[in-house]
Amino acid sequence: MIADNISVRIPKNNIIVEIARSFGKPITATSANITGKEPATSVRSLDPKIYLKADMIIDDPDFRPALPSTVVDIITDQPKVLRKGDLSFP
Repeated sequence: MIADNISVRIPKNNIIVEIARSFGKPITATSANITGKEPATSVRSLDPKIYLKADMIIDDPDFRPALPSTVVDIITDQPKVLRKGDLSFP
């Protein structure tokens, strides 16, 4: 299946920002939760289905749980918030 749209996310986490900067190209990733379930707030709370299939897991001791990312559809004439999260959007 080919998606009709893409999403772009700029993380606040310095470790992830530095990995992306060093790599020099965009990085693709999925959420660390299964659709409809609560997001993981620690490595220990990851669903085993994700934990066992991950290529890499970074356990950041300074990680602080936050709201999920705000998702905004900007393709239409009137931007529409699809999911309220950490970023406020008019």
